[in-house]
Amino acid sequence: MKRIVLSVLALLAFTACVSAGAPAGDPTWPEAQSVLNQGIKADGIKKIEINLKNEALNISLSENENITIEILSNHQMGNPQVSVDPKAIKIEQKEKTNKLNKRNCTINITIPKKNSIQYLMIQNGDALSSISDIKVDAFSFKSDGGAVAINDADVAKVVDVSTGNADIQIKKVACSELKVNTNKGNINISDAEANNFSISSDKGSMDLDFPKMFEKESSVYIGSGTAKIALPSSADFWTSGDIGSGRFRSEFAQDSKGPKFKYKVSGGDMRLLKR
Repeated sequence: MKRIVLSVLALLAFTACVSAGAPAGDPTWPEAQSVLNQGIKADGIKKIEINLKNEALNISLSENENITIEILSNHQMGNPQVSVDPKAIKIEQKEKTNKLNKRNCTINITIPKKNSIQYLMIQNGDALSSISDIKVDAFSFKSDGGAVAINDADVAKVVDVSTGNADIQIKKVACSELKVNTNKGNINISDAEANNFSISSDKGSMDLDFPKMFEKESSVYIGSGTAKIALPSSADFWTSGDIGSGRFRSEFAQDSKGPKFKYKVSGGDMRLLKR
């Protein structure tokens, strides 16, 4: 398999000129400019793997026939590298973005609505990631401290989203299994349809809305924050869980014969509400 490596280098040369009126030795930074790869055929691509440090990321669907990758940067060296073969695309950032010297980089990706992508896997550092209108078989997102906003995701199998210390926002998602976790951050999920879900936050609050009843055992864990979980008023399930110094309340009957809802509350407050 022939691999074509598209290294995105030499975007802009650094300038050390002193701007008018600026203190001596204070550099003038160039405006961000972009390099655009727009000839990547989507037909046959099964996997997109993105591994970044602290670069802002935006992904959306488009009417184009090809996959486009735009790397917007104000620095000459150390920008993400794009590797393409007939079945996969890999975008990798090997050098950490240095915020101290005002180095900025944003990656914009558009994917055709008609695509054969099975796996979309993203790992990022502390920058914001925005993913809109995706349709894949499986989707995975992990970040150290970067928040993520996901809007309108149609995933046949698993959606797995986790952050170290950042907020997670998901709006309109349909999948077989939904897994969401943050150590220290808020979770906001609305208009979510999943056969089963597992959601947890150690230090943070969550607001969850499920218009469709889950079909298999699902669970929610809250540490020191508050959790509001809205389910269909006709939802039929039974509950089982553990409570530390917190509180658990439910508007639903507890002796149903439906699938199990498993909860764990440490020092927070969890409520199950009828939509």
